Amino acid sequence: LNPQAVDETSKYLLFWLRSVRLHAPDSSLILVGTFLSDLEKGQEDVVMIDRFLKKLAREKFPQIRPNTEDDLLLFPIDNRYNLGILPLKRAIERIVHNDPKVAVKIPMRWLRFLDSMLSKRKHTSCLSIKQVAAIARDMGVTSVEEQEDALRLFHNRGAITHLTGSETLHSIVTIRPQWLLDNLSLVIRDGDLHQLDEQEIEKAGLGEDVRNTFTEGIASRDFLEFVWKYNTDFFVDLMRSAMLLSDWNFGTDRSYLIPSQLKTVHKDHVQAPRCLFNFSESFLPMGVFQRLVSLCVIHGSRHLEKGKPSMRPELYKNFAVVEIEPNFVVRIGEDTDDQTISLSS
Repeated sequence: LNPQAVDETSKYLLFWLRSVRLHAPDSSLILVGTFLSDLEKGQEDVVMIDRFLKKLAREKFPQIRPNTEDDLLLFPIDNRYNLGILPLKRAIERIVHNDPKVAVKIPMRWLRFLDSMLSKRKHTSCLSIKQVAAIARDMGVTSVEEQEDALRLFHNRGAITHLTGSETLHSIVTIRPQWLLDNLSLVIRDGDLHQLDEQEIEKAGLGEDVRNTFTEGIASRDFLEFVWKYNTDFFVDLMRSAMLLSDWNFGTDRSYLIPSQLKTVHKDHVQAPRCLFNFSESFLPMGVFQRLVSLCVIHGSRHLEKGKPSMRPELYKNFAVVEIEPNFVVRIGEDTDDQTISLSS
């Protein structure tokens, strides 16, 4: 590998390793290298790649479970020729067997309840809480309290997704989690690389709405209803609860701010910052700055709700100017090179 490729690969892998460490510190992680047969020098290349990975892991990623059978950090495999599959399979079985969370005992009726819910995936991606309650009762899980306990366990294990931050979120149980990602990616996306059907957009009279969404980060309610149909309230609540979206009250039409879709980069840094969040010794997680902008806009919008005037926020991909209190303006900037977020007033 040339130095530039090594540097880019290191940044890419470190981002995901650090993300796993941040969001799932107690989970086990297995590094799998695919297309083993395509390596020109075979085992020599495997050793070189493994040495590279071990160098990256010096930051201490305790979640990584090494390939002890081959004395490697990664598991080199090739599905086409069944190479390396058995050591990987044995490692997964060993990790699962030794995981104390797997040893939790649950009633058989809970398993029947889960299996019955998941059997509906052939026809739908989600169920209403009323449908789920009916399934639970049929499987012998009769009390609401026990149903909620079972759903909480299934959610924590990743079998389903059931969020409870609002009444709207609680009303839906997702039995095919990919459905959530597919729908969120309709509005959190690169509008240049992943374009929507332009003819349908223009036919619906939403051309300007789409442009505003993917350049200014301001999505109209009409556009969200166009892509999410009857699930709009659910996905708005989902994004709002994750601070991926906030209500935008600085216009006449009902709209929402989606900071991740801001495209214009501000060239100047925050001058004389009063507060500096320095992530250089670890890493600045993606989305922290955007969530901070959402929180500031939400706070500043409260004065509009009370009938008080407020300055329209000035927003960029990496910079924001927001009046969070009457006559109190904050400036927030993100520097991905220095891994910092700065704030001044």
